[in-house]
Amino acid sequence: MTVADAGFAVLFNPLQVVATDMWTREPVVLEAGELWPAVQASMAVPGLFPPVRLGERYLVWMGA
Repeated sequence: MTVADAGFAVLFNPLQVVATDMWTREPVVLEAGELWPAVQASMAVPGLFPPVRLGERYLVWMGA
């Protein structure tokens, strides 16, 4: 299994990843589902790394 295939459920310790909704500026806490898109969303900086679409939201790094 690779990181790309893993989900939050396979982790030994609980993990919460925080990103920001690009349009509403609301924080979004990701703690279930696929792990890799959550990590990508927490690193996404517009102009450097593209926003990550999860559902109807486009997520970026909190400081963006």
